[in-house]
Amino acid sequence: VEPPQTGTVYQMWLIDAKGPHSAGTMDAKNVAPSTTAVLPDLGDSQTLAFTVEPPGGSAQPTSAPFAKLPLV
Repeated sequence: VEPPQTGTVYQMWLIDAKGPHSAGTMDAKNVAPSTTAVLPDLGDSQTLAFTVEPPGGSAQPTSAPFAKLPLV
C-alpha cells in the first residue's frame, strides 16, 4: 500500500455490533517499505477497516473506509 499523504495517517478500526473502535494509526514510516501490524484483542469485532485521518488519528472515523476486511 502507498504511504498516506503528508499531513494524514491511516487509522485502523475494529468494528463490532457497537460500532468502530480505533485499533491504532499508521504514518508513512509505518507503511514503507512494508506494513505489519499486530492487533492482539479482536474481541467480538467482525470487520477491520482503514480510513485516512489527521495526524494522531480520530475518536471516530471522519471519512468512509477505503478498505474493509471481514474477520468472520
